[in-house]
Amino acid sequence: MIRVSTSLAAALFAAGAFAPPASAAPLTFYDDAALETGAQFTLDCAGCEALIAEFGVYDPVKGQMFTVSPPNDANEAAFVSANTLPLETFVGADKTDMGGVESVTFSSMAAYILFKIGGGQDMSVALIRNISGGEIDITFTKLAGSNGLSHINEFGTSTAVPLPAAGWLLLTGLAGLGFAAKRRRAA
Repeated sequence: MIRVSTSLAAALFAAGAFAPPASAAPLTFYDDAALETGAQFTLDCAGCEALIAEFGVYDPVKGQMFTVSPPNDANEAAFVSANTLPLETFVGADKTDMGGVESVTFSSMAAYILFKIGGGQDMSVALIRNISGGEIDITFTKLAGSNGLSHINEFGTSTAVPLPAAGWLLLTGLAGLGFAAKRRRAA
C-alpha cells in the first residue's frame, strides 16, 4: 500500500510541476503606480511583467506610464533600450498602428512591447517584457477617461526559458526511486 501511495504522490507532483501556468490577473497601468492613481488601461497577459520604474524595474501586477518626448521611433527605441534586462540596444522596432482603439487582442513573440497611448506627449507610453519564453496573447483594454491605443512597438524576440530547478529535482527523485527499486529487486 505504501508503494502505491508513494507512486501516486510522485505522479501528482510531476503533473503539477509541468502543468501550464495559471492565467495571471490583468496588469493595470497608472500615471502614478506607487499611489495607484490615474489608471489608464489594463492588459490581460499571462507571461508578462510591466515596467514600474525606469532602468529596468518590472512588476507582475501594475505598470507605470512614462513620457517619451518627442514621441518618435528613435526616442521610443532609446527608452526601451534603457529598460531592458540585461541592457540591449535597439535601433528599430516592428511598429503596428492601432488607430486609437479602445480594446484589442493580439499575439506577440517580442521580448519587449511598448504601448503608445493617445496622441499627446505626457505620460503616454508603457512597456512590458515577455517572460514566457515564447508567444504571448495580450488583450489591451482602455479605462474610462483615458485615451485609446495609438500604436505598439515590438522589440527583440523572446527566448526559451530553461528547465526550472523543480524539474531537475523531480528527475533526480525519479531516478533515485528507479535505482532503489533496482537494488530491492537485486537483493
